[in-house]
Amino acid sequence: MAITNGASDDALLSKPSDDHATLDRTTSIYNPLPTYNLPRGEGVHYQQQYADMYFTRLAQLKPSVEAIAAEAFSDFEISGEAAKQVDRVLDVRQGTLCWIVGTIYMEMPLKPNVLDDIGKEHWIAAPPAREKYADGDADIPMMLEDESGRLRLTGGFLRSVLLVTGAIVAVMGTENSDGDFEVLDIRVPDLPRQPPRWERDDGDAALQGKSLSSARPQNGKVAIVSGLSISGDTGDTLTLDLLGEWLTGEAASLSDQTSAASVSRLIIAGNSLAHAQPIPTREELIAAKKTSQKKYGYDAASYNAAPSDRLDTWLAGLLPSIPITLLPGQSDPTSTALPQHPIHAAMFPHSRAYTEHPVPGQTHLPNWFDSTTNPAEFDVDGWRFLGAGGQTVDDVYRYVSGEERLEMMEAMMRWRLTAPTAPDTLWCFPFQDGDRFVMKECPHVYFVGNQPKFETSVIEGPHGQKVRLVAVPKFKETGEIVLLDMETLDAEVVKFEIFEKRSVLYDQAQTASVQAILPPPMRSCTNENRTSTNFSYRLSRYFQTYTSTTTLDLIDRIRDTYLLHLDETNTHKMPPRNEASYIRTRAELQYLIDDQVNTSQRQLVRRIDIVLAKLREPGLTKEYRALGARTLRSLYEDLEYANERIVALRAELVERERAVAEFEERERRERRDHEERVRRQRVAEEREVELRRRRRVEAEHAAATRRAAEWTSCERFPLRDIVPIAVWIEETFPDTMAWLSFKKPE
Repeated sequence: MAITNGASDDALLSKPSDDHATLDRTTSIYNPLPTYNLPRGEGVHYQQQYADMYFTRLAQLKPSVEAIAAEAFSDFEISGEAAKQVDRVLDVRQGTLCWIVGTIYMEMPLKPNVLDDIGKEHWIAAPPAREKYADGDADIPMMLEDESGRLRLTGGFLRSVLLVTGAIVAVMGTENSDGDFEVLDIRVPDLPRQPPRWERDDGDAALQGKSLSSARPQNGKVAIVSGLSISGDTGDTLTLDLLGEWLTGEAASLSDQTSAASVSRLIIAGNSLAHAQPIPTREELIAAKKTSQKKYGYDAASYNAAPSDRLDTWLAGLLPSIPITLLPGQSDPTSTALPQHPIHAAMFPHSRAYTEHPVPGQTHLPNWFDSTTNPAEFDVDGWRFLGAGGQTVDDVYRYVSGEERLEMMEAMMRWRLTAPTAPDTLWCFPFQDGDRFVMKECPHVYFVGNQPKFETSVIEGPHGQKVRLVAVPKFKETGEIVLLDMETLDAEVVKFEIFEKRSVLYDQAQTASVQAILPPPMRSCTNENRTSTNFSYRLSRYFQTYTSTTTLDLIDRIRDTYLLHLDETNTHKMPPRNEASYIRTRAELQYLIDDQVNTSQRQLVRRIDIVLAKLREPGLTKEYRALGARTLRSLYEDLEYANERIVALRAELVERERAVAEFEERERRERRDHEERVRRQRVAEEREVELRRRRRVEAEHAAATRRAAEWTSCERFPLRDIVPIAVWIEETFPDTMAWLSFKKPE
């Protein structure tokens, strides 16, 4: 496990201490808000039209946009004409400088179609999901809509602002002759009022007659994680267990436990469970029905409760120690339309027991385990939090050409919309009494889960509002969680990572001393190198077999393994196919020569010296001397073979050097020929361009001469027409008269 504030490995290897001091987890005050709670029972109606939702959104935000636009455009003038407000789209007049408030609508050519959903119901293959709704870099048709009609927007200013369908804006400009509105400036609602910290909690404490200072907890941290994507497989168990052990203080050293004890609440921002399997085709469904056997009323082959059981068990292990807020996501078992319902308590048979404080006798803290909506709004230690599971930002991403998620989050805050593209391309509940996605108050923290990477920034509003934006990455892919300080709202990352088991040999092989001894091909081995794959496999097998050795033994083993690989594959005898292969082969040959000189030859000479010294000792038997003589003869034969091998390798190296020189000379010659051909072609093209230019000048000169002749002859034009033309030419182009040899008539 690797964490950003990790401790020394020796901290866990020390003997037990007599100091049994315990760490108490920092507490926090948590107050959920019912902002996105949907009606239940008879209050749920889905037969309404979504057009009413756009009208209510415009009615809610229009006063704020008008106030900002009136202040911004009051002093704007063009040629003495001031910009005036127009109440309706149909009242815009051509050529009049004005501004108007409405809803943006973008005609996206690749956005989803309702026919795709109908096709899924009938097992018809629908088009694949689009990463972007825009078609390349082409301009997207954009319109401004209100209750009276639509107005097409145009102008280069639109490319400099981020807009999506559903945003309420004020546009200033004028209608052109084509009936399009040329946009000169745009204003958005910007951040709403931001409640001061502890405003809501102080009000509740005052109503209950409590002291305000006693309601202040110690400042701790809030952990935010998203994208657990629990599938029930064993592959996603270890990292999840490491996260749980770190949060409960069961892993790492005392300093890490102290850091974990400061976490007062865990927020899970969507996609706790992995995506379900894709919908089967008709043929697959029929085949499955024939082969499957149902037991106890359901198909045991298609029903898998392991993911939800795993999530429930993991949450139940954390809840005795830390309170949790759970937001649903796109892959979680709840409603698809936004706002998503909380995940039902039936999914958590063990965790639902912790909806109140788990320790009897402790002060009651509501929503110890809070399964909430998506999006969700709540207060933690007086700070207003607004969070989402990621679908809203992901859908905005499909509308724009950029990649910056923080810019999209900032734009959504300044639009005052948590789901601007709903209901156009995001399923949502058809609100009638008002759009719930309109922000009435500005949060202090806005976090969005299941983003590609961790990002954070702080934005400011016109009246001093400050919002901490946090893009929370997917834990399944990155192993990262975000810690938010409750005093400063600073964000930091803790990373959990599982490393594969590596022996000491692997770490020693990465040192500079070993790399220096390896031959050049081994230092820069790549997957494309024909000698790397088998050699890496041999070396990895050796690393897995032997777990401890010295550096010298490691070096000898690496050299022997590499030489064995060269001998088996005959790499030094393979014909090279390009310059890189020549260079690699030369390096291999040089290494073999050095190895023969430094290893084989010297070892044989050393062994001969040892045998000779042994034979000089007195008292040796006749048999021992005969054995020594045979050994010497064998060693001399090996030495002679080694010398011949060195001579042969050096000859081969010289041959390869000659081949390399010929290859390089041929390359230089071909390069010079190519450059000469390019130069000649360029000269020919320049000559052709110059020839065409001369012909064009001559043609223009001939045409001018012909026109001058027609004018001077007065056969084509009467004199009364020539005189004004000549006067105008003489006044405007005085040199032209001399060139044409033209005399002004008397």
